[in-house]
Amino acid sequence: MSAGWTNIAFLKDDALIQPAKDLIVNPGGPGGSGVNYVRNGRAKLRKTFGPLYNIIGFDPRAVNNSGPHLDYYKCMGKPIKKIHWLEQTWCKNSLANGDAKYTGTVAVAQDLLNFIELRNEEQGKPGEVAKLTFYGASYGTTIGTTFAAMYPDRIDRMILDAVMDGAKYYKAESDSLASDSLDVLTHFAPMCIGAGPERCVFHGGNKTAAEIQARIEAIFTRLSEHEILASGIAPPYAMEAQDLSYVMFMAAYRPLASFPTLAEVLVELENGEGRKLLEVELKDSQILEDQAGDQGQGAMIQCLDPALAWSKKRLGPRKDSMPFAPIQEMLRGQKATCDNRSILPPPSQQFLGGCVAVSDQSRLTRIGFTETKTSFPILFVGTSADPVTPIRG
Repeated sequence: MSAGWTNIAFLKDDALIQPAKDLIVNPGGPGGSGVNYVRNGRAKLRKTFGPLYNIIGFDPRAVNNSGPHLDYYKCMGKPIKKIHWLEQTWCKNSLANGDAKYTGTVAVAQDLLNFIELRNEEQGKPGEVAKLTFYGASYGTTIGTTFAAMYPDRIDRMILDAVMDGAKYYKAESDSLASDSLDVLTHFAPMCIGAGPERCVFHGGNKTAAEIQARIEAIFTRLSEHEILASGIAPPYAMEAQDLSYVMFMAAYRPLASFPTLAEVLVELENGEGRKLLEVELKDSQILEDQAGDQGQGAMIQCLDPALAWSKKRLGPRKDSMPFAPIQEMLRGQKATCDNRSILPPPSQQFLGGCVAVSDQSRLTRIGFTETKTSFPILFVGTSADPVTPIRG
């Protein structure tokens, strides 16, 4: 039974010599636009992959130019308690009963299969023998591994760069995905001590890194118990521990450039002022949107894909120690976001405990990551330290 129709946007940059093989690319996210990736990054992509492929970018469901077009995805872009209570019920009902449930990663993999089959038929070849040539980065690797788990015999060539742990992603075990960010954040206190009060405004005359850590923990405790207002704006904005967690997490992406600003944020918070934290958070949100795409749709996908796991997940008490506090606060906020938005993909688009359910006429086949053997080996690429997609396990 069909739930309806929608359009998926693809943009193709033709190879110099035709006919040529299609290379489909995705920059990550969730929420990233592959159409913009090809349009704005054509020269870099050509330098990377050469002139012999048709390079094709696509917008996953509900992203940028692709449907279904959701007029309520803005609900996903901020914590539920910062949405007016009259909007909360509307948001929850809209997400539960609308088209949002059809926009998860399994559906995106199904769209890719449909596309390569149609391209084969366009070229006079059988659709059922079509194979995917794909490059995905960050969340794009989850699209790739999901496709490979569902259609292992449909892989021509696949490069997955900055690899997310797909099994843990679908089980809502996101804390392990950010393990390298913890390692990065542990360097803030000793670097501040080493820089001295002249170059680290949060130094405060402390003698050891442990003293710096204790002050940061005290700030987290204060923010967890009482909001700190960002003054000078109307109305004043209440900053919470999750806001600081987000800023610290983003700082882990570029520590040398971001730690001095983080120090300024911490100084203001210690003095009971949240204006700098708000400014940096808004700037980081814009940077992330420019790089990774629509954050409203991204938040929706991160709730939708592991929806079954989120419903059963229970978080223990926060550890009052650095650098675990910011990551735990982020997870707490993510779970609250997902708990307050009743959204579940249809059975045909659910990953179950790391296995995907695929309907095949009257039988149900479960395909897992660990047992999958693809028609051609996948190349996995990673850096030695990455705050979101570390090389682990």
